[in-house]
Amino acid sequence: MPRVIVSISGPAGAGKSQLALAVAGLLGEDIAARLPMDWFIEPRATPMADWLSRPIAYDHEAVREILTAPDGEIRSTPPFDFTTFRHSETSGDRRPVPIRPVMILDAMEPWPGADLSVLVETPVEVRYRRIEERDARWGTTVIERWGHLELTRRHVASLDHRY
Repeated sequence: MPRVIVSISGPAGAGKSQLALAVAGLLGEDIAARLPMDWFIEPRATPMADWLSRPIAYDHEAVREILTAPDGEIRSTPPFDFTTFRHSETSGDRRPVPIRPVMILDAMEPWPGADLSVLVETPVEVRYRRIEERDARWGTTVIERWGHLELTRRHVASLDHRY
């Protein structure tokens, strides 16, 4: 059976991850798995101020390696440090990724060539509140990068995507 790639995209705080988890759960763990694209953000190679002045980009080659792995294998996300926005074997987090016939990707930008693309849109005030609540729950400070997230949202909106 050929692999089906589902791309769920939208701005930060729109509910992409929750939708991806729900769809994967409904399809069942033998059929579908979520690939959280946050771990595949292009690592920062410039000073933080420069990095924050550009839209978020993704490491497409690393994602392709996972998407082309045989069904049943367990791969993992790259070790990514969300404080420095770099790969780090010492402080980076890794997550297991089971390879299934249906792979569901959630990212701000749609996956090129996905079999199905879904755009999630949510009012800005709801997204902002969700990120604040998530920061409080997880002890993170993502809301401090709101400008960077919105820069990325505007960039993605300017691209010619077909949903």
